[in-house]
Amino acid sequence: DEVRADLEGGGLNGNLALSVSPNPTTSEIKATFTLNDASRVSFSITDMDGRPVASQALEALLPAGTYSIPINVAHLSSGSYALRMVTAFGAAQIKIFIKQ
Repeated sequence: DEVRADLEGGGLNGNLALSVSPNPTTSEIKATFTLNDASRVSFSITDMDGRPVASQALEALLPAGTYSIPINVAHLSSGSYALRMVTAFGAAQIKIFIKQ
């Protein structure tokens, strides 16, 4: 199952798209995103109260293109979380579900 994100306050000129699969998951999600222009990218996962529980930054400046990044979520308890991706063009957030 794939879930597509809504763009927040950014995603300028369609420069940002994000999807996550599988959702729900038990151990790992794959964040697939497309950049129309080069950007640095970071991910964070928060619980539904907004408390951070994990983060991952991609160190390199990524050129325009489509990427699939695995994110380990096996350490998280069952429940709902928010995966947030931040780029130079804005942010996207998706609700993810963990089933342990």
